[in-house]
Amino acid sequence: MKLILKNIKYAAFASEETHCYEATLYANGKAVAKVGNDGHGGPDRVYETNKETMKAVYAYIDSLPKEVTDIKESDGTFWEMDQSLETICGNLVNDFLVLRDVKKALKRVIYTKPNSTDIWELKPKWKPTPDFLAEFKKENPTYRILNSLPVDEVVKIWRTL
Repeated sequence: MKLILKNIKYAAFASEETHCYEATLYANGKAVAKVGNDGHGGPDRVYETNKETMKAVYAYIDSLPKEVTDIKESDGTFWEMDQSLETICGNLVNDFLVLRDVKKALKRVIYTKPNSTDIWELKPKWKPTPDFLAEFKKENPTYRILNSLPVDEVVKIWRTL
């Protein structure tokens, strides 16, 4: 089952312990619920608009494997938690925010240097035109220019750095 969020409204200023957002949840291309959170650490609100399909969504979520977190247990293993509509929506909002940040950054020339864990950028006066990117690459052959990569690849790099 493919779950996506559309019409996302995100309020960074109101996001304290959780994301403050509102969105429409789609399951396999069909709008099934309005979801949101006030951003103060409370649970997500879910207003089902298609109860029959939502039953299938919940059954699908129950069938998913546990999510491995980055929290270590005392025995050195990582803590696992059951998937829920809330964790899935939270991850979808995270994906939305990363993609938004990447698209904004790609309006400037951005690149990585060898053996560096940072993303570098040129001043805004240098626009990422094909001619400029070619010249910049010629002058800096060891740099990986992110503007010349597909957006989904830049997102993967963005998440690892």
